[in-house]
Amino acid sequence: MIRYLLPLIALPLAFAAVASATAPIQRGALNFDLAERGGSGRVTAHFFSAREDKHFWNADFGTTEFDGLDVAGFHAGGTRPVRFSLVRQSGRLDCSGSGGSGRASGSCDFAAQPAFAAALAAAKVAEPVGEDWLSLFASM
Repeated sequence: MIRYLLPLIALPLAFAAVASATAPIQRGALNFDLAERGGSGRVTAHFFSAREDKHFWNADFGTTEFDGLDVAGFHAGGTRPVRFSLVRQSGRLDCSGSGGSGRASGSCDFAAQPAFAAALAAAKVAEPVGEDWLSLFASM
């Protein structure tokens, strides 16, 4: 008898495991503005909500903290495509836009790290939703 019930029990558990292993991706989650800080190798980054045009997060970074940023292109005159990523334990922010002369602007997609989402589930912590993921990312 129990042999017949096992598939009925296992199927929902399999779907739950797949659902918790896939972390949310938020396309166009944030807009960004970057501004060089006077040749110091530091950049002030302003991230704001693409949907509500509200402030979300400001921080100073070394240019080397932006994975994939063409630093020479960022500093060069004129306007050219700009791409970079910020990777943290909770997720990844992939940004693209245009810039030059030490300034840039554009938009970012956010993807939560599946391993982080799984760790939250294992610790019985409610999975963040929407902008809560972005807040977690900014605080780490």
